[in-house]
Amino acid sequence: MDATSSSSKENTQNPFDIPRANISRILKKVMPEGTSIANDAKTAFSKAAVIFIMYLTATAQEFATQNKKSTLTADDVLAALDDLEFAGFKDEVLKTLEQYRASQRTKKDSKKDKVPPTASSSSSVPPATPNASNPNSKT
Repeated sequence: MDATSSSSKENTQNPFDIPRANISRILKKVMPEGTSIANDAKTAFSKAAVIFIMYLTATAQEFATQNKKSTLTADDVLAALDDLEFAGFKDEVLKTLEQYRASQRTKKDSKKDKVPPTASSSSSVPPATPNASNPNSKT
């Protein structure tokens, strides 16, 4: 195998991988200033995050199935966190969920508050009137 084919494999990303930029951004937020993180550690964090998401999803799906639902909801995810003994994360998830819901309400309310333009104010061009200088106009 030559160098070009091996480097192209390294650049190919698994469809379940989290982009390295996202992993780096998260790690920079939680690590002390000046701490460097090896590339293999970033890869390990990425793989661990994907595995956790898949495991949490499978567990949440079990709760949805037990409740005869085909759509996963936040309640299913919260129940899965309890079941997987990650209840310590629930407060943070609930806080983030409430922020998300509040932002969605704000967006929805701002769309309601916009007044649709009336037919007369929707166009700044006056309606065409027939005149003698236009040979196609009907007079």
